[in-house]
Amino acid sequence: MLNCSEMLSLLPEMKKGILDKNLIRFMQINPTSYVFVFSNIQLLLCVQKPFSRFHLTNKKYKPYSSAFADQVNKLLRERVCVEVFLLSEDRILCVKFEKYFFIAELMYHHPILVVTDSLFAIMLSNKPTSSHYKKPLAKPAIHHAATFVTSKEIEERYQLLEKQALLASHRRKISSQLTKLEGQLQKYQEGYHQATNWQVLQNETELLKSHLQQITPGMKSVQVMNWESQSFLEIALDPKVPIQKQLQTRFKEVRKMRKRVDLYPSFIEEIHQKMHTLRKELSNPNIETSHQKPPLKKERNRACGFHTFIGKGYTILVGKNAKGNEELTFTIAKGNDTWLHVTPMAGSHVVIKANLINEDILQEAMQLALYFSQARKQNQAEVLITEIKYVSRTKTTGKVLVSKHRVRKVQLDLNKIREVLKEK
Repeated sequence: MLNCSEMLSLLPEMKKGILDKNLIRFMQINPTSYVFVFSNIQLLLCVQKPFSRFHLTNKKYKPYSSAFADQVNKLLRERVCVEVFLLSEDRILCVKFEKYFFIAELMYHHPILVVTDSLFAIMLSNKPTSSHYKKPLAKPAIHHAATFVTSKEIEERYQLLEKQALLASHRRKISSQLTKLEGQLQKYQEGYHQATNWQVLQNETELLKSHLQQITPGMKSVQVMNWESQSFLEIALDPKVPIQKQLQTRFKEVRKMRKRVDLYPSFIEEIHQKMHTLRKELSNPNIETSHQKPPLKKERNRACGFHTFIGKGYTILVGKNAKGNEELTFTIAKGNDTWLHVTPMAGSHVVIKANLINEDILQEAMQLALYFSQARKQNQAEVLITEIKYVSRTKTTGKVLVSKHRVRKVQLDLNKIREVLKEK
């Protein structure tokens, strides 16, 4: 990743490129990379170690489905970038827009991205975090000797590193496939070797069938005359299983063995061909990786499980379904966040994230709790209000237990709801 000196070296170029310009779009381009799109330049931000970095770029990217990026756009789109700096001269990039800060911590294995207001109250975050941004208590960044780098140099350097990492990852996958095929090959070869003795098992079974009069229940073995060798042959039996059932099992196994003798050679040949192809590919110094993305941490490409309503100094989150309620209440929300739900009917979990909640904010959240519930048809309901720390899980997804709460009545205000939904 970039060291602190390299980051400081990039700042003048970045300021020249993006200061006093409107943000056209913020988008995620893969699970761990983001792009700020301005009129004639882009700022790329990667938060995947060992590729963590930021730099200007003219490369065109396609957006990657992201609820976080959509929410950032609602706050920052068309806003002017007024400053770019490293927070406390550490590896924490801060891009300041009108009224908001976008902060990216680049020193950790799992960096946190947040959008805060001017007082550093967190409006959005890519991961669950506290309601107020605090500079991490990390060791001071090691300031290397003064250096000068450009965005072009950084981009070329990390494109090469990502390509090398991709090749290494591809080679590991090939080696893993070879190991798996070697195990399959051994299994089929052993199975084929055993199956070639099907005639021995068939001959023993025919002898048992022709000497049934000598076999009594409970016998562990029997001696029979082998007509081909003109000698006695002792055959093991299962004293707990009737002889007729043992004969059926033996004939069934003979049929399976004969089938393996017919099929396994083609399976073995196919595995040999696959292994030859993989070994040839592994020995090639320029493996074609079919333009795969770098080995970045996988992220589920799924829709956001809750609605987001952003106001001045506060954010209201509303679950869309049972799973969305579960995620919102037990992953996104924190202990002192305010939690609402209509009672006693089913409905969405509602969470208010704000440093200070006034009556207007509470009324808006109560309206949303009523609107996104079965009580909407009645136009009124009682709303349970508490803090997240008093809400606990149950075995049923989306259902909770509340240990402490208060209740308020609310009347549905459709004009207020339309206004809130319009601003969403």
